[in-house]
Amino acid sequence: QALPGPISAMAPQPLASWRDSASLSARLSHLDPEAAASKAPLFAAAAERLIAAGVPDTAQTRGFLVPGRIEVLGKHTDYAGGRSLLVATSKGFAVLAVDREDHQCRVITLEPGVADPEVTIPFDTAEDQAGGHWSNYPRTAIRRLGRNFPGLKGADIAIGCDLPPASGMSTSSALICSIFVVLDARNGIRGRKELEGVSEETLYEYLGCIENGQSC
Repeated sequence: QALPGPISAMAPQPLASWRDSASLSARLSHLDPEAAASKAPLFAAAAERLIAAGVPDTAQTRGFLVPGRIEVLGKHTDYAGGRSLLVATSKGFAVLAVDREDHQCRVITLEPGVADPEVTIPFDTAEDQAGGHWSNYPRTAIRRLGRNFPGLKGADIAIGCDLPPASGMSTSSALICSIFVVLDARNGIRGRKELEGVSEETLYEYLGCIENGQSC
């Protein structure tokens, strides 16, 4: 199945290989040279953080590229029934994920200066962190997916980003999509009976509703 929009997924490889420059160059060869040069250090840093967090360097690890977007026309009209004109950017999220066998996710941000860059979020989590905490978007996505698709297994997830802060390039939307594609790859969400007959457009609307809190 195709991933939402221009998101790309890379085949699982041992975690240690995500630190290897030659391996990274081959995996990112579909990008233009500037984009590949900016993403390779993010993947390498994500691998280092997962290893430092105790994930074995031999663990099979999935990689994802999730771009930001520029809304040329129609900002905030899509979930009100209107249309938007969007373009994906070469900047966005570089995500590594290792399967867990329990029902929670450990999420690590590479954002510098964060006091608590690692959080563990069970699918039945009930509470957000204090307002503005970086983990609230992953927490919202994990909670909603856990409610709508019971029995999901989790992942250890490290997230790097080269989107400029407060740039209006849909950082929050890309982060929601990052969590979804990780958990879809882990659990086969798009093949579940809850999504039988659901169109691609409706799936994207659902992901938008996770972010804005609407029911759909």
